[in-house]
Amino acid sequence: MFSSMPWQPLILGLKFQIRIADLEATDFMERRCPQCGTVTRLATWHLHALFPAHIRLVDLEAKMTCRKCGRAGPQPWSLWRAHPPVRPVERR
Repeated sequence: MFSSMPWQPLILGLKFQIRIADLEATDFMERRCPQCGTVTRLATWHLHALFPAHIRLVDLEAKMTCRKCGRAGPQPWSLWRAHPPVRPVERR
């Protein structure tokens, strides 16, 4: 799912102000475990399914747990947005 489109880093403002409701359908949150280096990607729909939309993303840091090593606590994260390739319009 994540490899089919080009992705670009997303900046929505200051990290402590961004809420789940600020994300669009083409966004995802990428987090990296500082202990084992495992990268996990969470799609926007997944965040909406797990948490209320008014939750700030920095508040989710304490609830994150690495699935590989089990480390709980803050993990560095970043936001990405898909930019579908632009195809030229065919004229007849």
